[in-house]
Amino acid sequence: MRTLLSLFIVFIFTCSTLSAQWQQCNGPYGGFVTMLAANDEYIFALSNANVIYRSSNNGVLWREVNNGKQWKKDLNGGPSTYFLTLFVNGKDLYAGTNVGIFISTDNGENWEKTKYDTLKSTSVYSINAHGEQIIAGTKFGLYISNDKGNSWKQTTLKNIDVRAIFVNQNLWLVGTMDNGVYLSTDNGVNWTQSGLLNNDVYSIVAKGDTLYTRAADGIFISIDNGITWKQLIKSRAYNTNSLIVHDSILFFENGHDISISRDGGNTWKKTEIDLNYYFHICFLSHKGNIIVGTYNGIFASTDNGENWIWHNDGLNADYVRALATSENKVFASGNRGLYASTNNGEDWSLIKDYINVSSILIHDKKTYIGAGTGVFMSTDNGASWNKRGLNEESVHCLATNGKEIFAGAGYIGVSGASANAGVYRSTDQGTTWIHLDNNFLPVIPISLAAHEKTVVAGSESNWIIHSNDNGDNWTYTNKYAGVLVLLVNDNTFFAGTWYGVYRSNDGIVWTQFTNELSKSLVHSLTAHGKTLFAGTDEGVYVSYNNADSWIPLLDGLNGIRISSLTVNDNILFAGTFGGSVWKLDLSTLSSAEEQIYNHTELTLTLSPNPNNGILHISQHNANTDIPLSVEIFSMQGEKIIEYTTEQNSFTLDINHLSTGMYYVIARSGNYSTRQMLSLVK
Repeated sequence: MRTLLSLFIVFIFTCSTLSAQWQQCNGPYGGFVTMLAANDEYIFALSNANVIYRSSNNGVLWREVNNGKQWKKDLNGGPSTYFLTLFVNGKDLYAGTNVGIFISTDNGENWEKTKYDTLKSTSVYSINAHGEQIIAGTKFGLYISNDKGNSWKQTTLKNIDVRAIFVNQNLWLVGTMDNGVYLSTDNGVNWTQSGLLNNDVYSIVAKGDTLYTRAADGIFISIDNGITWKQLIKSRAYNTNSLIVHDSILFFENGHDISISRDGGNTWKKTEIDLNYYFHICFLSHKGNIIVGTYNGIFASTDNGENWIWHNDGLNADYVRALATSENKVFASGNRGLYASTNNGEDWSLIKDYINVSSILIHDKKTYIGAGTGVFMSTDNGASWNKRGLNEESVHCLATNGKEIFAGAGYIGVSGASANAGVYRSTDQGTTWIHLDNNFLPVIPISLAAHEKTVVAGSESNWIIHSNDNGDNWTYTNKYAGVLVLLVNDNTFFAGTWYGVYRSNDGIVWTQFTNELSKSLVHSLTAHGKTLFAGTDEGVYVSYNNADSWIPLLDGLNGIRISSLTVNDNILFAGTFGGSVWKLDLSTLSSAEEQIYNHTELTLTLSPNPNNGILHISQHNANTDIPLSVEIFSMQGEKIIEYTTEQNSFTLDINHLSTGMYYVIARSGNYSTRQMLSLVK
């Protein structure tokens, strides 16, 4: 009998689908581009999701360099390590990060860490390189390497935050935070402060013998090699790479616009580029083209800024705020507007341009979107749209109880939330709206859920407000840590917060669980039957037991922040912060896995916990004659240890594991349990 049970357990291992593979959809294209660089062969674009894209045809078509996988491995994983700058010297590509410099000698395909003994854990904001020499501007001063990063020496420019580096033979200039411009004429040996004291200087460029800087206070000019500076125009700076000289023309970002000067900065004219509210702008001059990276992707001009073309094919860097499905159509709100796909993410079309959509609701065969300018409705599955009220409000969330529609809206002003902030109700498909304020303090709801006559609203200011009479009267519940999303499933309310998932039967009393998501920021929730999915800063998690415990579904999606979730035709879609849309075939999750992770009559003791390398495990089960199997997983869902025994207690040596958090899953027959393990060595 024991042999048969052992074989059964091995079979369960084989069927386990923790490694279910995510796939990135083909769009929506576009996204937040923070930096541009180029050589003779490629243009490189850095997204805010820590991914480098490359184009070989002047930005017309983009592809991810190494899909970002090697970066996550080499940089010790996830969102704690991030890019700050890019610099290209021939085929050498340099990336400055918050933990030093990385270099690629093959146009971004492979990367190696430089020897950063003196740059360890130092943020590198600016890089300049030629030959074997690399100059690095850091938060703590300027460093030089003469052997391509194998060794480093700090210059006399110490304890100064360096954001820009300009090198022209023996003339070196650096722009700093709060200390203006420094100048050196002996290759960085000695430095003098040359102007703009108490100013932030983000970039330095040259037009012939004339120098220009982009500073926090505007554009400045120098005609004496940086010794003195004169202000040309006053304008707030938004980005470090927001000034460039192209074909003797000056380009710079001016808030939401691009301005150009054809006379050395004496007069300026705004271009006709339509960036709407996408004010983040960085520039690149490449092979006669001017390339612009924005919050909404890549724009290019071949005629010195007179006309612009949106070049985003392949640029999977969009921030997807909301997802929803209707009649086999998937809706996604991106930076540029609302998109739709009719083939499960293979192709996307822009169906409503330049609209900031925060919420999508499907109700009574109609599609509603909440936007920065009110509520819109479509009766033909997104083909056409009608304005449906709340014209002067920014709508953050929508919900329905099956009859009425509820909207959470409001603006944040200097003195807090606006007087019109709060929850609104419509009984006529959004034609008219009633402000359900009931004299409660102005709260801007960013999440809503409704079931029968119970309505629950959550805010980023930690409050949950509750109504049991369809919104006519409201009460405050206890303070919770930032309620980012609310969900009703099987008559139960769930709240995603800064610290995991809460559950409530009535919307008044909420229970927090000590489990895998207790310290996770949960941005999104969705359900497929009784199965729950949560989108976090680390990826997607699944719960088969009503949020008591969670299992990571991270394979292929490790360390990517999830902003939104929806399910369509047994496919789980995940919208991301800067990685567009991903999908997972739920049929790959077996029914055996769902059953085996139900908490039952098995109790597991781990000691000590936190652990120092020697783990003692004991089980307490009504039938201790059944073999016990133990698996240890990383927080990324990788199975590290698998052990089967017939002993009730035993010891495992885990000294080979790195310090960090792990979770332990134990199974005995039809019983199972799981616990978190902290390893500190």
